[in-house]
Amino acid sequence: MILKNNNMFTQDCFIFKNTEELRKRLEKIGYLLLTETETEILYPHIQTVAKYSSFYDCIFRDKERGAGGINCGDNTALFLAIAALNDENDYMQWFVTEVDQQWINQGTWAKKGSLFICLEKHLYPEGKNKDFCSTVVPCHKATVEELIANKDKLKIFTEDEI
Repeated sequence: MILKNNNMFTQDCFIFKNTEELRKRLEKIGYLLLTETETEILYPHIQTVAKYSSFYDCIFRDKERGAGGINCGDNTALFLAIAALNDENDYMQWFVTEVDQQWINQGTWAKKGSLFICLEKHLYPEGKNKDFCSTVVPCHKATVEELIANKDKLKIFTEDEI
């Protein structure tokens, strides 16, 4: 799934790495490269540019200066999780369960506070109220604070898993 670039991402963040794979993942969730020059090759860091926009840029950032968004260090999973936060859709965003849920017929359960990622455009089927949707555990989008607190539990999915 590649989303059209009408997303309004809500969090500025940066990471101290710059790879082609990371740039492709940003583009897959809806970001566009701000300056299409050789900067994507020359500069070692990536930053989402502005709150409520859909651009990223390749920059050089002094590791001592932390201004300009949430510092994700070199944690790719955390960077992608924060970069994906937006109000337009749920794709590639992490959710936190609000209750314990058990599916007896499937032999599985989700503990309150568990994290899971949405691989669809919308978590709840169109027109469904989350309080009356039996296919999804009651949950909410993970906040930046919840993502940071659970950064070791976040996963980077391969193309085959998406």
